[in-house]
Amino acid sequence: MKTMTKISVAVVIVVGAVVAAIAAGVFSTKPAANGLDDFLTYVPADSPLVMVGQTDEANMAASDAMLRNMNPNDLRPILNRLEQSEEGTGPRLVKWLLDDYIQTAVSGGYEAVAERYGLSFTQPYGLYVNGAAPVFRFSLTSPEPMKAVLAEAQAATGVSAREGTLGSGTLYAWGLDENKPELELGVVLDETSLTLSVLTGSDSTESQMLRFARQPAAQSLAGSERLKELRAEYAEANQFMGFVDIHRLAEALLLPEKNSTGRELRQWFPELDQKIGADLTDACRNDYVALAGHMPRITMGAEEYDVSSELIQQTLGFLWKIENKPVLTSLQKLQGFVPGYATKVDDKLGAYAMGVNVSQLVPVLTELWTQFTQATFACEQLQQMQQQAKSYNPAMLAMGTAMFESVRGAGVAVYNLEPSDQTPMGLDGSVLISVSSENPAALASMLTSYLPQFGGMTIPTDGTPVEVPDPMGLGGNYLAIKGKHLVAYRGEAAQAAADELGGEALEVNGTAALSLNLREPMELFELVQPMAAQPGNAGCAELYVGMLSLTQTPMSLVYSEELSDRGWAGSLAMEMEVIAPLEASTLAGTYELSMLDNTDCQWYPLGTETLNEDGSGSFASQNDSGECETYQSEFSWTLNGRQLAEATSVEREREACDGDWSETVEDAEDFECGIVAPEEEGFYCTSQSDGMIEMYRYRKQ
Repeated sequence: MKTMTKISVAVVIVVGAVVAAIAAGVFSTKPAANGLDDFLTYVPADSPLVMVGQTDEANMAASDAMLRNMNPNDLRPILNRLEQSEEGTGPRLVKWLLDDYIQTAVSGGYEAVAERYGLSFTQPYGLYVNGAAPVFRFSLTSPEPMKAVLAEAQAATGVSAREGTLGSGTLYAWGLDENKPELELGVVLDETSLTLSVLTGSDSTESQMLRFARQPAAQSLAGSERLKELRAEYAEANQFMGFVDIHRLAEALLLPEKNSTGRELRQWFPELDQKIGADLTDACRNDYVALAGHMPRITMGAEEYDVSSELIQQTLGFLWKIENKPVLTSLQKLQGFVPGYATKVDDKLGAYAMGVNVSQLVPVLTELWTQFTQATFACEQLQQMQQQAKSYNPAMLAMGTAMFESVRGAGVAVYNLEPSDQTPMGLDGSVLISVSSENPAALASMLTSYLPQFGGMTIPTDGTPVEVPDPMGLGGNYLAIKGKHLVAYRGEAAQAAADELGGEALEVNGTAALSLNLREPMELFELVQPMAAQPGNAGCAELYVGMLSLTQTPMSLVYSEELSDRGWAGSLAMEMEVIAPLEASTLAGTYELSMLDNTDCQWYPLGTETLNEDGSGSFASQNDSGECETYQSEFSWTLNGRQLAEATSVEREREACDGDWSETVEDAEDFECGIVAPEEEGFYCTSQSDGMIEMYRYRKQ
């Protein structure tokens, strides 16, 4: 018998989807018209955190599908927490608005969201910090729809706003904490934008005008050198760009008088002086801030975007700026060789590789050690650290790395997996492991000399593979020297990749790379599921839910990084399929229903459930011997996004096949679950009861 439950699955993913839906800037192409420069006149140049962008209509089909595929109850943990706040306070209003938003999004997609809230999906959006306050700004086609929604929210929750004007906008303010009446959540609406931030009792009129974008910043991000750098660095920066300024954050915390964030933080929270760096002298504060200036900020931005109704392709770039040239020069020496297979995703399930020049490890550590111990600090704490560091000599590590100093990189790739009853894990497949070296023959000699299982083996330098003895008798595992690479592989796909790797020269090309192929996630889940069901693996429901959540968006990604002349640079290329919204008509049918036992990870049958196209449904389960039905229910069902809801009208039970039926109408239990991994053969559904995840499997008869 099914029980009444609530869903709590992948909250972070849904929150991200909500932000993407409101901002409409996460997946998109070039903006149709650039109002971004005007938008940026309200962003202060000394903001320590900025995320801004602009999108266009080409993104809307993909956004619509993503919104309508959400499960409304995925936000339930957040809503429940907001529900615990005091009656009549802002969090209650936020709960109502979040709930309203998610219901609107899944039922009508982006068009319904745009119509209900007046949001413009083709104009700028942004998240940034003004002073000490986080600021969210979204573009509007008109303020009237949002005013109507706010009035509805206030009537439904009994949370009244303090209304007024701020410059040319209408201000709404709600208390956040009845014990701190001076702290309020504020929203300002004008003809083209919504600005969300906080208000405090110590605010001046000017600070509020700046915070809520009622007047441009005296020194803004628009036209600044920082903006020029971002646009030069990232080809599609207008679509999305941002930065985290570590140096300014350090200043705000340790030298608050240096920037507006620090000054406002101390104005709001004077007690911070006794909590952050209270034991630091002025000299130490200055020295620590100066150290932060050596790696001052992390920037990010869009490099490539291509969006259609079926596929989203995007590349995002990242850079951690390193201003200390001697340190950067030293770190660059550590870069090594990253094999080409780690940056290709189409032919494998996944790969990871590291490029590191082991011969430079001790010299680089020595250089960094020397730079630190010889630096001039006024801070006594840093001086003590220098004295302690002088007692250690990095050169001592040379004894441990000498045997491997020819290594320039290593990696592993999994090309395919398949079920097998011959291996302890129940899986077999094609796998490649490689170690790239200036002298792979020497590595092979060490391998056969020091590891007993390889004793007596000789690995030819001409690329001829040697089969490795297998204690399980499976065979098919090989070692070989391919050019400058010592490889171990299993399977034809890995063998072909090993042969190709043999033609790659040892060139310095980065520090790491990762590729991951989740384009066929259900196949991967079906393969890995037997591993999770091994004896003793209790609590597998959460693992299954996490794995199945990957099926919501079939995707692939390739991440690579290097130490460039500017700092630590990374690139993330992603390709995601746009899944059409799930329709109730495709869900109709008769299913065998099973439930996952979270203690032994086995599926146990519950009964048969029918979802009729007219919205009616029924469920029946039999006794243990299967002779007859001992439980029946009738219900009406609805599909809202990925949420399946069943409103039960009647339940019937009997103790034995010849027993009388007892019928329940008034206290019949309803049921809800969140659909994941829908396919022609059926789907999975997850729910939560008493804090525990429950998982159901629907298989069409």
